Amino acid sequence: MHSGSQAAVHSAQKAIVMVSAFSRQKELVLAQEKVNKKSNEITAVPKLLKGLKLSGAIVSLDAMGCQKKIVNQIVEQEADYLIALKNNQPGLYERVNELFNLVLSQDKTNLKLSNHTVFKSSHGRRENRSYHVLNNVSGIVDQELKWSELNSIVRVEYLRKSKKGKIKNNNRYYIT
Repeated sequence: MHSGSQAAVHSAQKAIVMVSAFSRQKELVLAQEKVNKKSNEITAVPKLLKGLKLSGAIVSLDAMGCQKKIVNQIVEQEADYLIALKNNQPGLYERVNELFNLVLSQDKTNLKLSNHTVFKSSHGRRENRSYHVLNNVSGIVDQELKWSELNSIVRVEYLRKSKKGKIKNNNRYYIT
């Protein structure tokens, strides 16, 4: 007996990995670049950026994009950047963390710290986000690290309390 539908055939084919350029303002995907099977996103991002007119734009990337080559390309294409910073750049990460800890604890530096805090409640959780920005840090943070046009660093402190009272606290860093 033959039915009108066929069973799905499972494929051993892997998913296609892509990087995308998305305009928040236009809510539109501007471009995509397929990641080579034997590579990773770090090699696909420069190809993606090369095909875009970035002048005057702000390019935001997750920590994978925190690479000097990518930052240099963004600056060469006359754009600004906001890139997440994690331990994939240990020297820079340690310096940024150290500087924020110093400024937030005693502020014996001449740096001006800008702060903004947001309180949110949703799904039974309460969340506080404190944003701290240090401007004009190129000579302090980037003495020997050589990140192109690095002017400001950002620390976002997340404090989340669940319905059950469990507290989760972490910090995230960004370079710009």
